[in-house]
Amino acid sequence: MSFTLNFTGLRITDVIIASLSTSKAAYEAAPANALVPITSTEYAALAANLSGGVRAGVAESAWTVSFANPPQASAQGVMRNTGFGSSAVGSLMTAGYAVAMKSLFTTANSTATTNVQFGYGTTTNNAGIALSGLTNTTITSDANRFFYWVVKSPNVLVPSGAFPTMFMQNNISSFSGQAGNTQSFSTTATSALSAPVNNQTGMNGFQILQAPTIQWG
Repeated sequence: MSFTLNFTGLRITDVIIASLSTSKAAYEAAPANALVPITSTEYAALAANLSGGVRAGVAESAWTVSFANPPQASAQGVMRNTGFGSSAVGSLMTAGYAVAMKSLFTTANSTATTNVQFGYGTTTNNAGIALSGLTNTTITSDANRFFYWVVKSPNVLVPSGAFPTMFMQNNISSFSGQAGNTQSFSTTATSALSAPVNNQTGMNGFQILQAPTIQWG
C-alpha cells in the first residue's frame, strides 16, 4: 500500500506580517533587512506569536527596576552588552534569528531622525556582524520612552552566546551602576559593524527579540 501527499495550496503563515497592523504597509514596501519602525502593540504581538521566541539583551523585568533609578546616563555610538552577572536583568543571544528590537530613549514622546543598526559580536571588542541594514529613519519614542523596530525578512543566523550589539546616532539610556553587568562601546563608531574599544560596568537599554527558526516569507 502506498500513500501520496498533496501539498498543493499549502501556505506557511508569515508570522511577522500577521503580527503587524499600523506598520504592515511600510514593512511590505521595505527592502530586505531594513529596520522598519513599529508600535509597542506590534512588538508585543510579535513576542506572543513567534514560536519559541526569546528576548536577548535587557529582560522585561529590568526596565522598571534597573532603568527606573539612577545612576543612569545616555549613550550613543556602538553599544554591546557583554555580561549580565547573576542579577537576572538580561541575557546574551541564543541560536536563532533577530526579528525585532526595542530601545529605551532618554526622553518620552520625542521624534528623532537617526541612523540605527543592530548586530552581534562574538567577542567583547571584535568587529560586529550586521543583523539589519543601517537605517536612517525618523522615529518617535512612546510615553514610556521606547522605540521599536522589526527587521524585514531576517535571514542571519546568530550563534548561541553572541553579544547583542546596537548602533544609534542619538542617545539611548544606559544604566551604569549594577554590579555584574558589563558593556563595551565606542562613541566614535559609525555602524554596528564597528568594533567597541572601551569596556565598563553597566548595560545599555536595548532588547532583541529572536526566533529559533524562520517563520516568515
